Amino acid sequence: MAFDAGKEGKRILSRTQPVGDCFTLLGVEFDCKLVMDQAIHTLLDSCRWKLRSLLRCQRHFNACDLVNLYKSRLLGFMEYRTAAIYHACDTLLNRIDTVQSRFLDHLGITEKQALFDFNLAPLGARRDIAMLGLVHRTVLGSGPPQFSKFFQLDAGPPESHSRHKMQLVELEADVTDFMFPSSTGAPADYVVRSALGLRAIYNLLPAGVVECSPTVPCFQSKLQEILKSEAARGSCGWNRVFSPRWDLKTHPLQNLCKP
Repeated sequence: MAFDAGKEGKRILSRTQPVGDCFTLLGVEFDCKLVMDQAIHTLLDSCRWKLRSLLRCQRHFNACDLVNLYKSRLLGFMEYRTAAIYHACDTLLNRIDTVQSRFLDHLGITEKQALFDFNLAPLGARRDIAMLGLVHRTVLGSGPPQFSKFFQLDAGPPESHSRHKMQLVELEADVTDFMFPSSTGAPADYVVRSALGLRAIYNLLPAGVVECSPTVPCFQSKLQEILKSEAARGSCGWNRVFSPRWDLKTHPLQNLCKP
């Protein structure tokens, strides 16, 4: 059997010693170091002209219509890549967030107004809620079985579960997969801010959210209610209330009422 040489290649995915150029899977461009900078730069190039095209017709629509157009034309296009870029550094993700910020600025709408009046949460919060939905779907047993090895229920006694009975096993130091060479005994930053780091966030959620949500849409609706509640209270960092990028000891979810 002969293969087209132009379609063959060798790549090694590694944080420290990558080999090979970028490649595309399911419309997302991956670099061999999994920094995802090239994918985000490509996304931003497309978003800029899409946003310019949308804002050119601003005078023909009211704010509600423009938000609906933004949701249908831009939001889904950006969020298609959420699972692939979720672990990227804050500097890169903040550049994506400026797309929605620029749109809201042109409309004269604040982040809180967008959340309460148009049900449009900040992009960072939407990424967190989307990925927590993936975790909850795995816990419910309705997702791909391959994910179950990454999100395993804690087999400890019920009295050891601090928030709810569906506690997950949290990250542990693993020098082969989770840490850079010469690290100091903690999971690497890129792992903590990935979906694997969301295990600790899932464990901090109130029992009324996790145990009383038989479906992912129900679960995510309750997360959005918490987000709105934190925004109404004026909590510091309300738009990152579900982010794994906080220190867990000072995480905003620590202040939510325990069951």
